[in-house]
Formats: sequence, structure tokens, C-alpha cells
Amino acid sequence: MTYKFAKLTVYSLFFSIFISVSHSCPKGYYGSPCKLCPPSTYKDFYGYAASCTPCPDHSGHSVIGSTSISNCECFQGYSGYPPSGLSCTIRYCDSLSIPSNGVIKGGQCSRTYLSVCVMGCNEGYEAVGSTERQCIVDRYNSMSWSGRPMICAGLREERSSEQMENREIWCRYVNVANADPPTGVCTSPSLTYNTRCTYTCLAGYQLMGSRERVCQADGSWSGSPTICEQITCPKLQIDQPGVTITPFFCATGAVPMYSYCSVWCPSGYSIPPTQTLIAHTLVCQPNGEWSESSIPTCRDFERPVLKCPYDIQTTSAKGKATAKVIWSIDVSDNSVEVDPNSVIWVLSSHESGQELPIGETIITINATDDAGNYETCTFYVHVRDTEPPSCSFCPADIVQEETTLEVSVFWKKPICSDNSGIHPMMQSNRQNGSRFAVPSTSLVQYTVSDGVNVNNNCSFKVILKVKQCTMFPPPRNGALVCRIVNNQAMCSVFCKNGADFEFNPPLVYFCSNGEWTYLPTPYPGVLVQNVPWPNCSGSASSSWIKMYGFQQWFSYSGDAHDSSVQEVIKYQFYELLTSGNVPPFFCQQQTCNKDDFTVSPGALD
Repeated sequence: MTYKFAKLTVYSLFFSIFISVSHSCPKGYYGSPCKLCPPSTYKDFYGYAASCTPCPDHSGHSVIGSTSISNCECFQGYSGYPPSGLSCTIRYCDSLSIPSNGVIKGGQCSRTYLSVCVMGCNEGYEAVGSTERQCIVDRYNSMSWSGRPMICAGLREERSSEQMENREIWCRYVNVANADPPTGVCTSPSLTYNTRCTYTCLAGYQLMGSRERVCQADGSWSGSPTICEQITCPKLQIDQPGVTITPFFCATGAVPMYSYCSVWCPSGYSIPPTQTLIAHTLVCQPNGEWSESSIPTCRDFERPVLKCPYDIQTTSAKGKATAKVIWSIDVSDNSVEVDPNSVIWVLSSHESGQELPIGETIITINATDDAGNYETCTFYVHVRDTEPPSCSFCPADIVQEETTLEVSVFWKKPICSDNSGIHPMMQSNRQNGSRFAVPSTSLVQYTVSDGVNVNNNCSFKVILKVKQCTMFPPPRNGALVCRIVNNQAMCSVFCKNGADFEFNPPLVYFCSNGEWTYLPTPYPGVLVQNVPWPNCSGSASSSWIKMYGFQQWFSYSGDAHDSSVQEVIKYQFYELLTSGNVPPFFCQQQTCNKDDFTVSPGALD
């Protein structure tokens, strides 16, 4: 099947290829119908525009159909960077100094490009050099004043005393712009009667008027004024879309002699019969004519750019042996950039949106432009049944606090299904109801398979923690000392010397199944209280600790924040745990080490 396109991108969908044809113009064209942007303008977007965007002020170019502001260049005598969008600014010459005994007519001189400065001499003095000078751009692209510097010479100073006495006849200097030298070649440097001056123009200029002039008896020069006029060729006329002429002044106005102007073909075009000649140079000759009578013709030789999609991997629809496959291709050609009416013909072996069978299908696309250049691309469509089972329910992470060293954990079984309709096989690394250590964090991973495709996305964590007791603040004016065994704490409280407990504490507090309990005193008649433990006070009545002489294990001297005092408290706690007043399993000598104890000092009144 064959399709005709006049655009860059082709989209095809559901058994037909739809073409998004824009009635707007491509880059470099404007209006309706589309027309090429004239020189010194550009259009850098696709779409409608009533006119092209002009180059920034004082800049331009010779390109017809320009697509970028980067073609804009400052006019001669101006400087700047037009591609930035800013206007070019006029250039300046250095200030001209007023010659001694001379004046600037008009009072002052402008220094901008092409400004003219006229100078003269005071009475009694004669101008030697150029009285009229213009701010120009010289052959080195520098700003300079035309002509040669002027001086004012006194009439009496300029002539010798002998000439003045003999009343010898002489003529004034004649300066010819663009002559070499400007004053000519003269037979007498004093320019006396019958002196002959011959003028020769610089290269690129032709002499108008008298080539030779003679100083006459009345002090004037014979012949007509000598002028060196620049030799130019007419501007080059562009009549082919996309053709560029450089430098741009070759297409905008008269071109100086010996100028080299290059004609550039647009991208993908060349000058026959080769495919490599993309530019041709013409020279402005001394007779004011171009070296060739016409601009050469450019021909399109570049193939269209055709981009097929990468090979497509897809899967069959549920319960079917085919899949509906949609793709798009990108096709462009350099001719479309040059002429919006160019056509690209596209031939496709299959249609996008077509049902393709399981397996491998080759898709072939061919694109041909109006010049007969063509390009072909292919890609593969692989249709496979790769859908794995899916799970509509997977247990969330299980987090529990336990009081035993091991516990059985149960969870709801995942709910999974497969597109084939067959119940999938499910396996897990841990069985439902199996025993887990406390504390521990375990990952339960389910593997769900239909025999070919596997789903490993169902997993959760079993996080088991030891149930902990609440740690209360250490007693005021005292300290709390604890030993931690298997995440369970056993603690006693201490008072600073001079203070006693506000109520009777037990010998030892210990955490059991997340709850505080205590070891009673050796004296059955003594009543003690459970947590929170008592504070210490200097005004407290005597506790059983003091009454029965247990201060050696429950009091200390100094500041409990001091590490040496804490070592004493640890030692006394160790002595208490091994004194016989406490069951030996609280501190078995082979595993009980006072360096493992922690001391927490309380606040002081």
C-alpha cells in the first residue's frame, strides 16, 4: 500500500494510516500560500505567520528562506551579535585633532560611521592634505578616516625666500581619494609653473577625469577634476529556494571588483554532475561583470530520512493468539525544508493497529522523494505470551511483641490467579505457622508460577520484638543501677549519703514478660512498693534499708555523675547480687560482670 505525505512525521493507527497534515508553513516560509522569507528576515518555527521576523536593527543577510536568526550579520560600520536578538550599534572613529592654525567647519565633527569632517585653515595659511575626511571601515576592518592628515602651512613658510622674491608661480596640492599616492606623482615637489602631476587609482578603482594635470600660469591645474571611482558588479539575483550567497552583501547591493562571492546549495543539494560540489564561487571582474553569466542550479541528491521504530516486543491478549500492535514512523526529507510543496511517498508492508500473530513479523517501510531518492527501513514485531500470575492479596508486614524466646506465627494465605485460568503453584521460604525466634526480622517470600512465568512480587516481613518494661526516671538525689540480660532488666536504687528513700524499695526490681516485679526484703514484716521506684530525700523517715543496716549496698558518697562514683555503685550492686540475699541466678559469677552494669544518676534538689 502506498501513501503520499507532505510532512515530517507519519502516525498510523487501527488499520489505517492517518496523516497529520498542517496547512501552516514550515520554517523559512510565511503567508498563505507559503512564500520564502526574503533576505534579512527569518522564520524558525512551523506554523502560520503573516510575515517573517526581520533581523535586529542594522543587520541582515542574503539568504532567501532563512530558518534561523544566526544568519543575521551586522551591516558594515556596525558591531554586535545579532543572533542574541540585540540590535547592532554603529562604530566610531578616533577623534580628529584640529591642526595648528586650523579650524573644523561647523565647530565639531561626528565620529560615527560615514560621518564627514570638513576642516580649513586660518587666513594666511594653506591646507596641505585632505580637508574633507570621512569615517570609513578600512581593508583591515578597522575604523579610520579617509584621505591623509591635514596641516596648515603658512604661505610665507611654505615657499623659499628666493621664490617669494622672484614671484614664482606655483599651484596648491590636489588630493584625490583612493589614488596612490593621493597627491599624484609630480615632476616638481614645489608644484611650480608647468609641474605635471600624474594620478593612478588604487586596485579596484577606475580613474574618471584627467589622469595628468599641469600647473598653469594662473596658479590653477589644467584638465577636469580627477576622481577614483570604485569598480563594482551588480548584485547577484537569487531565484532558487534555499540557495545562499556569501558574503551577504553580494546579494544586497553593488559588489566591489575582485570580490569573491560563493553560491551555496541547501543541505542535501549539489551542483551537477557531482554530488559533492555544494558551493560555487563567482568573481567580480575589472570590467564590472561577473565571471559567469548566471548562478548555477542545485539538484537534490539526498535520500529521505526514514526512521522505523525499534523492534517491538509485546504480548498476546488474554486468551488470544494475537496482539494488536500500534507503531509510528518518522520520515523527513531535505526537499520539504526547501519547498513546502514537496511530496514524500511512503509504502508499508503492514498497517499499524493490525492484529499480528504470536511469533516474529517483519515490517518493511519505503520512502521516496520527488527527485527519486529513496530509503528503506525494517523492524520486527515479536508477540509472546509472557503474562505471569498476579496476586490480588498479599499479607502485610507482621509486627508483634513477645515474652518468649520463640513463637509460632500465622498469616492469611495470598490470593493469586493466572490469565490461563489454571490455579498457579505457590511456594514460600517459610511455612505458615512455623516457629520464629524472638527477637528477629524474617522475610517471607512467595514464588507464584504458572509453569513458565514467575511472580516474585508477594513478600512480607515478620518482625518479632521482646516486650520491654517501662524505664522510669532515676530517683532524685540518688541513682539507678541496672543489669540487662536477654533484653530483660534487673535494677536497684541507691541514695546519696545523708538521704534516705521516701518509701521502702525492694532489694531488686526485675522485668518479667514486659512487667516490673521485685525481689522482696529478707524481712517478712517489711512492706515494700513496686515501681515507680522511690526518690531520696534528706527529710525522709528511716527506711528498712537504714533500719536493718543495708546502707553498704544502697548508699554512696559523692556525685553519681562522676565515673569513679559510678564504679563504686556498680561494685556495691555486684556485692548485693552475690551476697546471698539474692538468688544466685540473678548474677552467676561466670557470666555476671559489673562492667556490663549501667548507672543512671538522678537529679539533685
